[in-house]
Amino acid sequence: GLPSSVFCSATKGPSGSFDHINTHYTYADDKTVVAEASWLMAPSYGFKMAFTVLLENATIIFDSTSNPTLKILTCGNETFTLPSQQKDGYLHQIEYFIKTIRGEQPLEIISPQQAYDTVRIALAEKTSATERKPVDLESLVFNNY
Repeated sequence: GLPSSVFCSATKGPSGSFDHINTHYTYADDKTVVAEASWLMAPSYGFKMAFTVLLENATIIFDSTSNPTLKILTCGNETFTLPSQQKDGYLHQIEYFIKTIRGEQPLEIISPQQAYDTVRIALAEKTSATERKPVDLESLVFNNY
């Protein structure tokens, strides 16, 4: 679902725009999601997609640069891994695009509401990074853009 608010801390870089961003997405049930994106890493850092999910009884870790890429660590000190796929998220997107053009699978279209909500979140992130304060999604008005 949609967060109730977002707070971004961002650094401007060589692009002249925000080249490193940390965002906290806060939800009505007091859960928080933290996301980080950066274009400021040294070239030798390479490309990495990763996430960590903290659950009541386990932690899930995905790291595109590790093998295996996905690990589940339980509170009972068990570790489960899944075999690494030979494809990354980008390759899956390209395959989906090609299969859709060929008519091999139906095109999945997001709803107007989903598109609106995506733009609303992105604008809240930009506003928060610029103003350096949390932004309540309910109070965000589009006529400022």
